[in-house]
Amino acid sequence: MDLQTTGYAAGLYQRDPRAIESAIVVVQAERALAAGEPIPHAAQPAMILNGKRYYATDEITAAIGELARHDAEKAVEKANRADV
Repeated sequence: MDLQTTGYAAGLYQRDPRAIESAIVVVQAERALAAGEPIPHAAQPAMILNGKRYYATDEITAAIGELARHDAEKAVEKANRADV
């Protein structure tokens, strides 16, 4: 399993690490709901080493996708308001 910190992902994807961690909560909640498991109230790291929280790379990638989807929805809303 490949692991990354939100700090590394923030540098790689040019996003705020707090936004990435919030999106990880969404991704983990969707996966837990699909599996019929309890929904986590905060992002659950795969590992904590020396105080740094490491998440699975596939969760971070899905979180970046979630942020991109959210940004696209916001852009469409803004464009719709400008058309009116």
